[in-house]
Amino acid sequence: IAAGVIRVVPQGATLHRRGEADPQLVLLISGSVQMFSSTADGEELMIALVRAPGLMGEAECMLGVPARTDSRALERCCVLEIDRRAVSAALAACPRFAANLARALADKLCGAEARQLALAFEPVEARLARLLVEYAEAYGLPVHGGIKIRVPLGQDQLASALGVARRSVTRALKSWTDGGVLAKQAGFYVISDLRPLRAALSLDAMAMAR
Repeated sequence: IAAGVIRVVPQGATLHRRGEADPQLVLLISGSVQMFSSTADGEELMIALVRAPGLMGEAECMLGVPARTDSRALERCCVLEIDRRAVSAALAACPRFAANLARALADKLCGAEARQLALAFEPVEARLARLLVEYAEAYGLPVHGGIKIRVPLGQDQLASALGVARRSVTRALKSWTDGGVLAKQAGFYVISDLRPLRAALSLDAMAMAR
């Protein structure tokens, strides 16, 4: 902790922007962060959701390259930011630290490969199901009638996260709302049953395996 700086990031605030020249290792102590890439005209594609305890900026620190993504606090966060020089010194001095950092990078690599396969082969419905399950696991709050995703989500936001047209998201959501799987209450999605969403993932995985 002596080598880093602790700061509190309000909900909705930007932690780091793509292209920032001084990379840092960021330990997410509490809260959650959305990592995304954005175009010049403001369109966004979600890269990952990071929940505490979690790490960000490992690759940039080890390679000494600028930040590769943008990051935004989805809720109030507490982070520990460690300068790249301190990270390099710790890597040289502490094999356990180096092994843990390598394990974190390997985990992210596996996640990136899974998302790449999803973009290439999964239909929109399966990708949206995966995203809603991920949000439910990260932000699910038990309520009457199911699990409430306690961060507000709009169709435009979901479409941007998947990199698809809004109409594709609208069709999938309608099938689940008509079937009683999903509802929206005061701007928040409530999932009455996660099993149909997980089934959509399982069926697609079986189709890809054939």
